[in-house]
Amino acid sequence: MVAPSKVVGQIGNSLWTTFFLFDNAVANPDSALITDFERMYETDETVAAAIDFMILAVLNKLDRYVNESDPTLQEFVNDALNGMRGSLLEACAGILTAIWAGYSGTEIVWKASTWKGSARIMLDKLVTYHPRSVMFNLDRQTGELADEPITQWRWFDGSYVKIPRHKSIVFTHGNGTFGNPYGRSQLKRGRKNWLLKDPVLKMWVNGVDKYGTPLVAAMVPDGEIRDPENPGTEDAPNYISNVAYMSRLLNNIQNGTGLAMSTGTGDEKSDIKFHGAGAGLGDAFERLIMYLNKMLFRSVLTPSLLFDEGQRSGSYALGQSHFDIFTMMNGGIYRKLVEVLIEQLVRPLIEMNFGPQKDYGTFPEREISNEDMDKLAKIFAAMTDKGYLDPEQEEHLHHVQSKLGFPLTKSEDIAARQEKVAKDYGHYLREDETNDQPNDTPVTKETA
Repeated sequence: MVAPSKVVGQIGNSLWTTFFLFDNAVANPDSALITDFERMYETDETVAAAIDFMILAVLNKLDRYVNESDPTLQEFVNDALNGMRGSLLEACAGILTAIWAGYSGTEIVWKASTWKGSARIMLDKLVTYHPRSVMFNLDRQTGELADEPITQWRWFDGSYVKIPRHKSIVFTHGNGTFGNPYGRSQLKRGRKNWLLKDPVLKMWVNGVDKYGTPLVAAMVPDGEIRDPENPGTEDAPNYISNVAYMSRLLNNIQNGTGLAMSTGTGDEKSDIKFHGAGAGLGDAFERLIMYLNKMLFRSVLTPSLLFDEGQRSGSYALGQSHFDIFTMMNGGIYRKLVEVLIEQLVRPLIEMNFGPQKDYGTFPEREISNEDMDKLAKIFAAMTDKGYLDPEQEEHLHHVQSKLGFPLTKSEDIAARQEKVAKDYGHYLREDETNDQPNDTPVTKETA
């Protein structure tokens, strides 16, 4: 019996608020902000530190590809990743530009090659394009990515190219985007604080320029004096008012090292006063900038205590709780990165060479300290002594090596080592002795 159409399949659509451009390419609702996000990342030291720290923390978790159900696939994928131009970490750093842009579009460049004497499709390189040149194509019925998900627009050329699914890696950042492939930039919530920060810095500079040199006020008596610079002659002396002469002195006060004048007596007494902006002007601007920086860190969930540079004291528990929140968010980004790599990179690589599989492996999270490594080593040693682990078994050996972060031993190396052990020490084995001699024949030096 065929199920009714209202039971099987999607009825609704999340694209009713989406503006289509051409050929099912949808517009980015935040396209006008991409320039601001890029400028924030490129020019603001606080934003750059937070985003770079986040990307590096995610990349630090990335370990080698592991497929415990099929060691051949594991070896093939690792050889393909090692043989491509550039490194996987460098390529993932490009993919993770989605953290500040909201999304990233990467093209997979394949090449024909050989692996263990067989013709294979291998990786050549991964190219992540600038987010302003990337548009996504969606199916109008389901809102999912189309068969050619990426359209790269060549702005100066006025043309575009479409990249098919098996050559595309689409990474969408942000939660709760309602099917929007452009995601949500991590900087979007902090943009208002960044817009305030630039004018505040300019006001701070203007304040220092205006009040850095205090205002000088001089009170002089009425009357005139003979101009010291142009006194004239005895018959025709040149006089200048006290106010004009004092103005001349004050105009040149920054170029000189001192000021000399007669004080006068009584009502004709002269006086000079310096008027500054007060001691709290710079502190107010500094507190405001620190607040804006803190809000920028908070907007990307980066622990601000890591970048306080000792300006503020805090408890260890507070710093640990900050870092736990950051680690939780970073773990979510890492797991999403692994899903994208497995589904959009590793899966087509395996299927083009070996066909569909039940298990496409994973990239385990590298999160182990020296203390934990020492504990694991003791556990593995105890399990080996008790017989639960066998170093001669390839699966056991690879599991231990991957957990401890060591490179995996190749299958042919394991087989060669086993052959060497059998050749060098095989005659000590009881099975060889029983096969070579009758059971009732004693073993002597000559027979051994």
